[in-house]
Amino acid sequence: MNKITTTLQIQDYRSLLFQLTYKKPLIIFITIIGLGSLITSILYFLGLFNSFSSPPYLQLFFGIFIVFFLPFSIYRQANKSLKGNKRLSESITYEFSQEHVSLTGESFSSTYTWDKIPKIIINKKWILIYQNKTTANIIMRNSFQEADLLEFIKIINSYNSIKKKIKK
Repeated sequence: MNKITTTLQIQDYRSLLFQLTYKKPLIIFITIIGLGSLITSILYFLGLFNSFSSPPYLQLFFGIFIVFFLPFSIYRQANKSLKGNKRLSESITYEFSQEHVSLTGESFSSTYTWDKIPKIIINKKWILIYQNKTTANIIMRNSFQEADLLEFIKIINSYNSIKKKIKK
């Protein structure tokens, strides 16, 4: 049985939320449009771009909202989530066996059988073990020793019911 203990740090949680948000094609598209609106509006007000019939205030506000407010709201949400849910910032011990994964925190304990876990994502920095479509247990990949990570991957690969994304 593999056993690791990890604590989620605020800067790591922020980084994860930014990564998850800005990998979505719709968010990337909207950000590009917002950036374009902001740049063309600024160029108009500097007198370098005059193809608007009236001052582009709406485009300027849209660009500012998308380029500055969206990242700020992600940053704020990360802080709010960690302060509001103390379990996220607790030291958590994960135990992985062939049958289940157990989590033990300072104020909770739970066990999930692998067949009830819908999805696991492993990338270069994170391991996300989803409890449902929107809730995941977050583990820094560097919390695992290489041999333990290979054993963990072997366990989850033995379950066809788990949707997996594994990047090495």
